[in-house]
Amino acid sequence: MSDSATTSTPARPWIRGHLLDLAVFLGLALLAPWVVHFIPSWDDSPIGAKLLPIFYAPLIAALTGRGQVAVVVAMLAPWVNHFLFGMPPRPMAIFLTIELAVFSIVTVSMASRWAGRAWLGPVAYLAVKPVGYIALLVFPSLMPFMSATNYLTSATIQAWPGLIVLAVLSMSVSKMFPPHASAH
Repeated sequence: MSDSATTSTPARPWIRGHLLDLAVFLGLALLAPWVVHFIPSWDDSPIGAKLLPIFYAPLIAALTGRGQVAVVVAMLAPWVNHFLFGMPPRPMAIFLTIELAVFSIVTVSMASRWAGRAWLGPVAYLAVKPVGYIALLVFPSLMPFMSATNYLTSATIQAWPGLIVLAVLSMSVSKMFPPHASAH
């Protein structure tokens, strides 16, 4: 048997496992916003800005020890949603890609030490807001209808229900699915 045959065989289950994880979490990243947007908003702001559904899949992936999957899902989800459903609009998809990628990296680094803590998801979300603020200062065309300061304020104030959801997910997911229990 050649060396190439023996070295490539163990990688196949790993690749299949990661592709399966990617498909599951990308599916969740598509399904969660779609379902949440059926909920009527209680004021004039978008329900997604309140409940933060696009953050659920990367958070759950990170909490279950699938850090690479979390980052890839974070970078793909806004674009797959954009191409399939027309939302978010292209500038917002760019902006969300930046925020979600940083959120995933922060969450992955925090989850290895503080998995199961209710504050993990909300703190990771709030830690990303300065990055969004700087992105809007550098590229104001990403959100031409709102200044960076207004964005930072509204994204923090409107998101309190979503912060509660992220807290519940942070606590429950780590308990129900310990990291690496079934990770590939």
